[in-house]
Amino acid sequence: MEPLDSPSRRRLLDGVMLALSVFGLADVVYLGVQEVRGFEGGCSGFDPNVIAAPTSGCGAALTSAYSTFLGISNVTLGYVFWGVLIALGLAALFAAPRVAALARRARLAFVGVGAVYAAYLTFLLVSGRSGGFCPFCFASHVLTFLLLAVAVYAASRSSDPT
Repeated sequence: MEPLDSPSRRRLLDGVMLALSVFGLADVVYLGVQEVRGFEGGCSGFDPNVIAAPTSGCGAALTSAYSTFLGISNVTLGYVFWGVLIALGLAALFAAPRVAALARRARLAFVGVGAVYAAYLTFLLVSGRSGGFCPFCFASHVLTFLLLAVAVYAASRSSDPT
């Protein structure tokens, strides 16, 4: 069995974190498309009984008073968040060792900040303060928490503090 801090184990964990980031970006792109479509068909986009639902579910959550931060929509912040994490994940996997180590540190810090914001947004969703429950928003938050867990695990198992 390989040691927990072996290069192949680190590559595996980097790959898992990159995959989680790609799923996160796909989720937020879907939310962005649905937002542009006015949530026609509900949150899923496939409910033929819903012509447009900006006042319930995903539509309500993405138009509530909590749907922006410093005037920037949470969907736009999601594009930036997941895009940066994908870039850092690619650097961790494919860059020179010193750059990869820096990318891993930056990813851990960045996802830590993102997880704090995701916790706040999750509280708003489950408490009903966001106006409606958005399963795709919630999925993005869960992906953020999973990514943080894997990043912390990887950092705690590494002989290099990255």
